[in-house]
Amino acid sequence: MNILSENRFMKYGNTMQAFIWNMGGTCFLYLCRWLVTIAVVRMSNDFNSAGMLILAISITNIWNVVAVFAGRNIQVSDIKNEYADKEYISIRVLTILLALVLCAVHVLILSNEIYQSFVIVIYMFVILGIAYSDVLHGILQKQWRMDLIGISCVVRGVLFLGSFIVFFHFFNLLVAVIAMAFISLAIVFLLDMPLARMYADITLSFDLKRLIRLAKVCFPLVIVAFLFNLIPSFTRIMLARQTDIEMLGIYGSVTLPAAMAQTIAISAFAPIINMMTKSYQEKKYKSYLRIFWMGIIGISAVFLSFYALSLPFGGWFLRLLFDAEVAQYAQLFSEAIFFSMFMSLGWFIMIPLTVFRKTVVQATIYAGGAIICLSLASFMIRLFGASGANYIQIISNATIFILLLVVTIVISKKQFADLKKNNPIDEEV
Repeated sequence: MNILSENRFMKYGNTMQAFIWNMGGTCFLYLCRWLVTIAVVRMSNDFNSAGMLILAISITNIWNVVAVFAGRNIQVSDIKNEYADKEYISIRVLTILLALVLCAVHVLILSNEIYQSFVIVIYMFVILGIAYSDVLHGILQKQWRMDLIGISCVVRGVLFLGSFIVFFHFFNLLVAVIAMAFISLAIVFLLDMPLARMYADITLSFDLKRLIRLAKVCFPLVIVAFLFNLIPSFTRIMLARQTDIEMLGIYGSVTLPAAMAQTIAISAFAPIINMMTKSYQEKKYKSYLRIFWMGIIGISAVFLSFYALSLPFGGWFLRLLFDAEVAQYAQLFSEAIFFSMFMSLGWFIMIPLTVFRKTVVQATIYAGGAIICLSLASFMIRLFGASGANYIQIISNATIFILLLVVTIVISKKQFADLKKNNPIDEEV
């Protein structure tokens, strides 16, 4: 059965409802995760706990790339069902274990503070729970059951925020993170696995030959995802080294709303993978172009509107959330909107390249952007302070976006021309 045209979600609604469910649940989850970073600032006497949490988020984001192993986009765009759902799940189990080991080694080598080390490693379990849910949500997404994904995100968000506030208030940051980790794993076993089991066989199957073959398909996108997260994570780590943990706490708190908007945009537009895959499968070039430009214009419009509002209201917004001391860094908030926009646009343009399986091209372009960041981040931060951390991310991600846009336009035209040549079909307008 073609899940893209005969999906079960259509019994409950349409494409717009899928977007609404996906966007609503995702927005709520990331709003709650952002409110956690606000809570740690408002409930502390200084920015040390906030800085520790931001550093934990930055480091675990790097190894989250290994955990998810770029499987979601490959999984959802697997229109021929070359690999079974249980194979995507099996490889996710292996990559999660690998990510945990790598994160622990990273902390042992680079961290000098024992307390901070425990915070980072325990927070990694929060991330790993989300990573396992991600592959289960991929199953639901292929069935267009975004309503179930939305419910899962809402439950996770409420419990994350509630548990953090309670345990941080009565104990400390480490205990609060332990509570979040417990909840993250509990949701996997008590909610997401039963939901996914309704639509697929989620038992493990370790056919090593097939898993190695699947890993080879995913690997270029793993490099892309690693570099995608490396740019902001490396920039924050350099900012912490050249200033202090308190400045990183302020920077992370101020810029996180923009970073959250970027994450929401990426997740909210995830159903477009299904739509683009269907257009390519049915050889509908005009439909594909409409979806492509709709995504680019939509993402740009959201962020530019966000930027326009940040100019008069940014300081007030930060003062409302934090205090006057943080509000004086409103410029960082406005600047961060631009690098978040270019990161979102870069991710979006990767969708058609993933559908076409042009993953090496993506990896090459992102490597160029990462080299720019690694080469200039220290210099830009020394020259412009915390704003330099934003400037280097804008430069790196804008370069990536422009190159990806040009390459994608060229490749898309060629891919559809080859399809038409090999299998002529009347295109639906």
